[in-house]
Amino acid sequence: MGKKILVIDDDPAFGRLVELTLTQKGYEVLNASSGGEGLRLLFAHRPDMVLLDVVMPGMDGWQTCSRIRDISDIPIIMLTAHEKTENDIVRGLTMGLMTI
Repeated sequence: MGKKILVIDDDPAFGRLVELTLTQKGYEVLNASSGGEGLRLLFAHRPDMVLLDVVMPGMDGWQTCSRIRDISDIPIIMLTAHEKTENDIVRGLTMGLMTI
């Protein structure tokens, strides 16, 4: 398998779609449905990149990102349908994120 990508998103249909798309391109995909589960997979599998949703119940994407940043400089891309404000963009860039 190719590089590992961790997808953290509480929408299982979206997670399956991303997994299907990325595995067809040769990536190994790890799916997590919450921030806590994502952190556990991050520690256990050391992925090469994280695709992270912003709006999730419990630990949201910003909190998850902050915890990841405490221990790693792994590339993180925020994928969200949430309407981004200028403050969100500045916050993401300050955390070293790419926002889509």
